[in-house]
Amino acid sequence: MPTPRPTSAKLKASDDDDEPPDYRAYVHNRCNGVTTVSGDDYLGLCDPMTGLLPVSTFCTTCNAQAPVGEFAWTDTGESIADYRKRMLATIPLAARVNARLIRFALILGFPTAAFLIARAFTAPGAVVVPTLALIAGLLLGVLASGMHMIATQRDFRANR
Repeated sequence: MPTPRPTSAKLKASDDDDEPPDYRAYVHNRCNGVTTVSGDDYLGLCDPMTGLLPVSTFCTTCNAQAPVGEFAWTDTGESIADYRKRMLATIPLAARVNARLIRFALILGFPTAAFLIARAFTAPGAVVVPTLALIAGLLLGVLASGMHMIATQRDFRANR
């Protein structure tokens, strides 16, 4: 495990010791720049179930978006990718599988249903209406999946 790097940004202590910190700093391994993350970005960065695709974050020093494996928390020295793997291991397998299946079902189910319904109510060979229904279904599916992610989000910020 790498040696923790000193940080110029200290974690904000809240009035209640049970409350998670409001922000945390990380260092980009390529440029050694320190970035402080807070708010929803911090909450999402800590949650290993956030997103369907590999997660990346931003370095304010070199203005680069990069995979979380290129960043480490300044207070512990742990890479953010390793931190997220460690947090993921705390979630039961059934809960992880369930969340992923629901998200994929929403993203695939809405457009499929919209397309099939449109095909059933349009003339044979019609292309425009089913295609528009497919696009609308995809947008609704992504929206519903995002709402599911928000509703099931856990707060991992207090975990070091």
